[in-house]
Amino acid sequence: MTLQQTENKASLEDVLHYDNHGVVSRLSRNLCLPMEEAEELFRDTLTFLWLTQQENESIAPPSIIDEGWHSFILFTRDYAEFCQREFGVFIHHVPKTERDSVSDRDCILRTIKAVKKHLDPVLISDNWGWAKEGAISGRVGCGLDCSPDYDCNGTVNCT
Repeated sequence: MTLQQTENKASLEDVLHYDNHGVVSRLSRNLCLPMEEAEELFRDTLTFLWLTQQENESIAPPSIIDEGWHSFILFTRDYAEFCQREFGVFIHHVPKTERDSVSDRDCILRTIKAVKKHLDPVLISDNWGWAKEGAISGRVGCGLDCSPDYDCNGTVNCT
C-alpha cells in the first residue's frame, strides 16, 4: 500500500456508511461466504482503508481483508470515487515483494499498533486475525500468529 496522507480525513463512521452491493456479492460468490459474512468482510475492508489514512507509515491487512480489498479494486470507478470522496486521494495497493526493505515483522507490528490505537480490538471481527489477536495480547509470536498470514518461521504475507 502506498501511503499518502491528506487533510481530507473522513471519520470511520462516514466511511462505514458506504455501500456497494456489487462488491459484497462478488465477495460472497468468490469466497463462498453467506451474504452476512461478505458484508462484514466489506466493512472490515473499508475499516482497513480508513486505518491506512490514520497512520504515517504503511500497514498491511490480514489476508482475508486483503481479498476484500482486491475485490473492491476491481470495481475501479467505484473504488476511485470512494477513495477520492472519503480521503481525497487514491489509495494504491502495492503488494510486498522480496526486494522490499521493510521487514515483515515491522509491517505486522505497525498494523497491530494501528489497530490498537484506532480501533477497539475486542469489538472488531475475526477477519482481522493476527492484527486483532496481537492488539489484544500486545505480543506477536509463534502460537499467536500461526495462520495463513504468518507461518511461525518469520514469513508474513504482508501485502
